Amino acid sequence: MTKVRNGVAPDGSASLLDAVSRAAEVVNSPHYPMPCSVIAPTKEERDSILSQRHVRLVVDLARSAEVTFVSIGSMAEDAPLVRDAFATLAEVRAMIAAGSAGEFTGWA
Repeated sequence: MTKVRNGVAPDGSASLLDAVSRAAEVVNSPHYPMPCSVIAPTKEERDSILSQRHVRLVVDLARSAEVTFVSIGSMAEDAPLVRDAFATLAEVRAMIAAGSAGEFTGWA
């Protein structure tokens, strides 16, 4: 299992907890979600996704940001990664067993 930064589940659905879209609406600002899955099944697939032009554009835009807001998600059996189907319970259990204490955009 290889991580890709974003907010899209393996089935293509977006997170119900899309705080970025809501915040952008409040301040009347554009927002740029990552147009790819949170988790790629292999390193090769992750590399392929990250090499796509539309993904690179969002990554480059993020690198030039003057302000960044972040939060750390819980790493537990009832974590949003599991509830929103970004990762299976077995995958989260494996990450916990490997020592993960939290996640940031799918990066344990």
